[in-house]
Amino acid sequence: MKTRAVCGGRYSWNDFANTLNALGHQLKAVQVPADVCDGSYPGAHEVRETFQYFAEHTCFGPQHEAHIAATKALVSGGFTSFADWARVHMMP
Repeated sequence: MKTRAVCGGRYSWNDFANTLNALGHQLKAVQVPADVCDGSYPGAHEVRETFQYFAEHTCFGPQHEAHIAATKALVSGGFTSFADWARVHMMP
């Protein structure tokens, strides 16, 4: 038996903001410099490094492309995009 993670797409913070702004929200993604983030609270350095890892590899790790492709091959109908989900669940 194998377990597959689900991935409907790969999005940046700007992608999320732009999608929601198109629905009428007023959001802006702002990147905080690493040194500012690291000093903001105890453990912030580790949290920032985790998010940097996710930005580079997703939560699926360095072989993320292979894992995502294998998962998508199992789902004939495809996954819901964030934009489609947001139109249903995130209207202002």
